Amino acid sequence: MGGIQGDVVVRVTINEKGIPIRTELLEGPPALQSETMRAVKLWRFGRGIFRGRKVDAIFDMTFRFVLR
Repeated sequence: MGGIQGDVVVRVTINEKGIPIRTELLEGPPALQSETMRAVKLWRFGRGIFRGRKVDAIFDMTFRFVLR
C-alpha cells in the first residue's frame, strides 16, 4: 500500500462460535489500519473453550506488513 510497511495491532473479541463481535485498533500506520480492520472482521476463528465450556475470547493480533 503505497510503500508503507509496519505492524498493525488489533484486539479481537470472538463469540463462542469463533465469530468476531468486536475489534479495536491498538496501533499501526494509518494507511494500513482500515484494510486490516476490514479483513479481521471477515475471519472466523476456533472456538474459545474454558474448563470444557464454550466462551467468548479476547486476544491481540499483530499484522506485519513488509515490503520485499
